[in-house]
Amino acid sequence: MSFMNMNFFNGDPKKGKKGLTNKFYKKASKAFGQGFLKGPDFFGVEQSLASREADRLHWKAQECRKLKDYPQALMYYRMVLSVTKEYYDDDEPILAFYYQKIGDIHLEKDDIPAALENFKLSLDVLIEAYGEEDLRVAKQYLLIGKYQMKERIYVEAVQNLHEALEIYMRNPVEHKKAITSCHSKLAESYLYIGKYEEALENFEDLIAFNNQGEENPFLSQSYENFAIALAYAKHKYDEALLYLQKCLSKEMLLNGGSSLSSGNCYLKIGQINTMQGRYQEAMESYQKALEITKLIGGNNHRQTGSCYNAIGAAFLGQGKYSEAMEYFKMALNCFEEKDLEIYACYKNIAMTCFRQNRYDTALTNFEHSIEERSKMLDFFTEVDAECGVMHGFLASLYIRDRNCNGAVEHYEQFFEIFFKLLCKQSWRSLTENEGHPHLQK
Repeated sequence: MSFMNMNFFNGDPKKGKKGLTNKFYKKASKAFGQGFLKGPDFFGVEQSLASREADRLHWKAQECRKLKDYPQALMYYRMVLSVTKEYYDDDEPILAFYYQKIGDIHLEKDDIPAALENFKLSLDVLIEAYGEEDLRVAKQYLLIGKYQMKERIYVEAVQNLHEALEIYMRNPVEHKKAITSCHSKLAESYLYIGKYEEALENFEDLIAFNNQGEENPFLSQSYENFAIALAYAKHKYDEALLYLQKCLSKEMLLNGGSSLSSGNCYLKIGQINTMQGRYQEAMESYQKALEITKLIGGNNHRQTGSCYNAIGAAFLGQGKYSEAMEYFKMALNCFEEKDLEIYACYKNIAMTCFRQNRYDTALTNFEHSIEERSKMLDFFTEVDAECGVMHGFLASLYIRDRNCNGAVEHYEQFFEIFFKLLCKQSWRSLTENEGHPHLQK
């Protein structure tokens, strides 16, 4: 970089303002001064000038951001980053600071993928600068996990949230709020990808960690999801319904039952009734959920789609296939590309077609379903029981279609998944056996 283009005297770094950029400017100026005493230090001169220029660009970016001129703010922050990267090592925290700033502006533009890209770059610098156990690193893992959940990238979110939790748990007393947030978001992510045992474990940790007798509004919001995890993982339906009724009672007191949260409570009560084969009671809850959700969220809201899918599942359980198919198709129109519930809709349509002896259509929809699930679950897919069952169904459909190669391919995946699950369960049983303490290491 030629410092002929830098105007040392026109930097105007806003005298009196203290911040991260001024800190690095002073650091560079000190290095230049010390170097110049030993003799001409042209790199020190350029570094000092570059720091002043970076500071000037930083304040321009800040002004643009206040005016909501995000393209200009991004341009200035990228210029700052370019200037800074030329004169500082890759592990200099100032780089993490500017990657974070760029990510924040992308968030304000509702561009979460671009924000996540910059947050990850910031994380890499923080790890290099401070090590993997630093609290600043934990905070960044938690931030990334949170926005990955918003983008429904649940598997990656689980990984980052676990990293954050591990760091925070080294000092749980001081980081109670962060640990609560990690457990809550982990439980929610596991629930969305159908890992009910893991979801329940994190909900239980969340409740135990916050069980100090006082009413916790943050915790109470998790009870409806905790109830569903409890029902799926442990089949404790009555206990789960008690939690949901408690949540619904609070919603009635707060807003008269006219909120998406109230609709969600009714939806989950219906789902638990469906698990028990109590279809009439389930339908009553679903209709209440649908009425509230459509009133507040509209006909195409994601929760409206969940209501349609649940009503369709109840009709399917009663053998009312035409009605079930109608609701499943309406549900598909409510979900976005990254909604995991798309896979459930395709599976339900496939099951309906299978029971109507429409095997070709069932085969097509099972393939769509397993493709959507595999796309969302990544590394979970290889030991995922749900995928195993679906491979088994696909194999049987290929046999009906006299496609032996297709059947063999899916049977191989079916047996591979369940062999891994069997080994995993056997090892878990052994390690939990008190009579074999040496296996617990």
